[in-house]
Amino acid sequence: MVTPPRDSVADARSGPIALSKSIENLPDRRCDRDERENTRVERSDPDEITLVSSEYVAAPHCSTRDRMCEEESESQEAHEIVTRAEIHETVTSNGGRDKTNQAEDGRQIIYIDIAAMSQENRFFVNVQIGKFTYRALMDSGAQCCLAGPKMMQDLADRIRPSPTVIGFANSQDESSSGCLPVMLQVDREAGRVVLECVEILPVEMVLGADFGRRWKVDIGMGRDQWRSNDGPWHDFAKPGDTKMRNYAITAECAGITVKPSERELVLQKVMRLIPDVSGELGYTDKIKHKIELIEGARPVCQRARRMSDKMEKIAIEHVSKMLREGIIEEARSEWNSAPVIVKKSDGSHRFCVDYRDLNKVTKKDGYPCKNMDEILDKLRKARYISKIDLKSAYHQVLMEESSKEYTAFLVPGLGKFQFRRLPFGLKCAPMTFQRLMDKLFSSKVEKH
Repeated sequence: MVTPPRDSVADARSGPIALSKSIENLPDRRCDRDERENTRVERSDPDEITLVSSEYVAAPHCSTRDRMCEEESESQEAHEIVTRAEIHETVTSNGGRDKTNQAEDGRQIIYIDIAAMSQENRFFVNVQIGKFTYRALMDSGAQCCLAGPKMMQDLADRIRPSPTVIGFANSQDESSSGCLPVMLQVDREAGRVVLECVEILPVEMVLGADFGRRWKVDIGMGRDQWRSNDGPWHDFAKPGDTKMRNYAITAECAGITVKPSERELVLQKVMRLIPDVSGELGYTDKIKHKIELIEGARPVCQRARRMSDKMEKIAIEHVSKMLREGIIEEARSEWNSAPVIVKKSDGSHRFCVDYRDLNKVTKKDGYPCKNMDEILDKLRKARYISKIDLKSAYHQVLMEESSKEYTAFLVPGLGKFQFRRLPFGLKCAPMTFQRLMDKLFSSKVEKH
């Protein structure tokens, strides 16, 4: 690293500059402010960088970066001019890499120093992009603006293909993950920029030299402030300004992102906290369904109905399953109703029994059931609405022992069965279930 002559450092207000070892050969010249802002000295050697005051061209193959500040007093001016320069040591041996900013296929190579971005005492600003806020590093050593993994995840739908090749300090080129055109706002300044996406970027965002040139960024020495286009000064972002991570990390840890597999691990951890639900269908003992017959009722005995081979197969599967789960049991009853297979809206089938004849001889239950208008009226001030969908809700209600024989049905080839749990199709089943809901969700709980 070399120290530039005092007189060769340009005014910081005209933009950051990069210096190489050959800076010592530059002519020693002093000039007023207007002359300095128009000064442009170019070098043809690729290892020597271009010194400009109104724009910045980064030196290729930079391996170390330090900041140096120098004050220059001029007796002709009533105020002190503060200068700032970026010192880049040009690497002459680059491991066989051609001394050019183009890849073999002609694509542009942009070099970035990941390790330098992970150092402390860097300048950060808060950047607003739509509804997202990011903590962006102001780095004049980066040739372009860069987007890290968090931005790539948040704005994935905006990413476009990019032919740019990203070069790293380890001399391994890597193609850009795409370019990201965005409209950003920094403090009260707003504008459109295009960012190159880098998955291993250790910060959320980098505002590079192209941002500094376009916005004419001026970093004030000793005041931790910045401004653009000679506008008002703005403070740099403090560590607690936004809910961001601490980026003082090592280069080896850079690029660690939250992958979908990690989310799945978190979900699995949460699921382990939820008690396992057995395959058996549960039941409640808070209420039992009782069938009360009208006076003079005679046993109902319906004929078995013919079924297609497909429906008969479905009926056998349902009956076998209900028998295993304890929903039905074998019966020796003089009552008999015909089974019916009903197709549900999702394409599956429900096993039902035609209890219309039984319902004709069953007493009515006058317990009121709530309608949808009443339910919606109670929800008019609700902010959050949730739904509990019980699995085979009726089958979780027990039947009174004396009422089981009334539910008997016959399946050809299997035999006769009766329900131990509340079946679908009974006349007073909705009233029984409403009683259960009212017991579970009392007036104190219902409002929630």
